[in-house]
Amino acid sequence: MIEQLPSADAVEAALSRPRYRLRMGADLEAAFDRSTVRARTARLRHFLAFALCADILAIALDAWHGALLLGLAIRLGLVAPVLLVGLLLLTSNRPSWQQGLLAGLPVLCGLVSIASIGLLLGGRYVELYLSAAGMAAFFVNAAMPLRFVHAVILAGSNILATLGLAVTLCAPGDLDDILATLCFNAVVVVLTLSMNFGREGGSRDVFLHGLRETSQAMALAEANAELMRLSTTDHLTGLLNRRAFHARLESAIRTVGAKHGWFGVLMVDIDHFKAFNDSAGHGAGDDCLRAVAGRLAAVPLVSDGTVARLGGEEFAVLLPGADRNAILMAGEAIRRAVEERAIPHPGFAESRPVTVSVGAAAGKADGDATAGTRTLKRADEALYASKASGRNTVSYAPDTVEPTPVTIPAAA
Repeated sequence: MIEQLPSADAVEAALSRPRYRLRMGADLEAAFDRSTVRARTARLRHFLAFALCADILAIALDAWHGALLLGLAIRLGLVAPVLLVGLLLLTSNRPSWQQGLLAGLPVLCGLVSIASIGLLLGGRYVELYLSAAGMAAFFVNAAMPLRFVHAVILAGSNILATLGLAVTLCAPGDLDDILATLCFNAVVVVLTLSMNFGREGGSRDVFLHGLRETSQAMALAEANAELMRLSTTDHLTGLLNRRAFHARLESAIRTVGAKHGWFGVLMVDIDHFKAFNDSAGHGAGDDCLRAVAGRLAAVPLVSDGTVARLGGEEFAVLLPGADRNAILMAGEAIRRAVEERAIPHPGFAESRPVTVSVGAAAGKADGDATAGTRTLKRADEALYASKASGRNTVSYAPDTVEPTPVTIPAAA
């Protein structure tokens, strides 16, 4: 199923939104989610895997500072399992808020664990670990591809959780210096949220520009298709025009030529059409042309062929695979269909319907590129024979190796 693109107006409105606003319209938000969810999920999973490796490697630093058991308990006992669960559960088919929770909560545990180890060790290690926690929070905002709203929630939760641990674990006399460090970290974290904001805004703009280019390309393709349709279609009857008919004839010659197959051509002309126009006017003449075109296209024997209006009251039919007998049967079916339509001809006092004269020819595509042109010319000659024999007839013009021309008179 092809996804319908948001409207061009909606895309332009989103592109012109204020720079401080990320959110777009509901349709665009949904399309943005669908377009970016796989790549975003993959990047989040990579980040969680990196965080898991960093958490395990940090145990060596804990050991260097004499806190091996504490590091093992917090990092391997709590943080690593949470990171691993988030990594395993984070999939692209989850809603955005679930992805934010599964990616943000493990990272939050990792950030808080750094500060908690320092606070539990006390002394000179407090400043060391709190500074490391601030640097880690800076790195998260700079590199982790969370949605901005989720990054804000993560940053706020980290600040509050670390502050709560400091108040709970620290002696009142040490709290002033620790709070100063935490406030500095909080300012850094809040300021670096702008990096996340800019990254998401950039990805949204790339998405919108891509939509704009896709929409413009589709509009251009539709315009070209419409131009092609107009250039190959007769505006009055909706049939193919002369140019398109000749292109189909050349294509058919190449197609059946590979099999040395037959093809047939009919030339169809409305009898006494000038008298029709002179008597009823060109408006009625146009109605007559449309009615005859409809009858030609509806004949079952020509349903697999090409019907075109060459100009004026002249039509042509191409039937790939039709030999002499098949093209004669198709020509007679057309003649009879128009006559049975019983369109009144105003150019005669007596009650006479509109009729057509038909010229038929068949040929074999034997690799000769001029076979189509020669067969079309013979069909045109057969049409003149039908006109000369009294009209409302079907005539067949044989090739040089065939018998003499044949005329099929109208049924009595």
